[in-house]
Amino acid sequence: MSSAYFTPTRVFSGAIALRVIFLFYGLLQDAYSPFKYTDIDYMVFTDAALYVSQGLSPYERETYRYTPLLAWILIPTSWPGTFWFSIGKVLFAISDVVAG
Repeated sequence: MSSAYFTPTRVFSGAIALRVIFLFYGLLQDAYSPFKYTDIDYMVFTDAALYVSQGLSPYERETYRYTPLLAWILIPTSWPGTFWFSIGKVLFAISDVVAG
């Protein structure tokens, strides 16, 4: 294949498109399938964010073993509504693209 095909613009556009597709696929599968697309670690992250939003330590969540900064960043996931719960997934997808 030609190296002109793999330009940074095309690679990043493809990466972003795939993440958007997988994000929406995950939302649909989580809503309608008994087999959840969202990993259990995401629940741990969002539970820790809920604890932090209530003024508690994220380590109140038994299996939370990550940096407290992550819980602080994900505080919006503790706000009411499916949109806010899923915003952490968007942040993770953006971080993944930025990290390359």
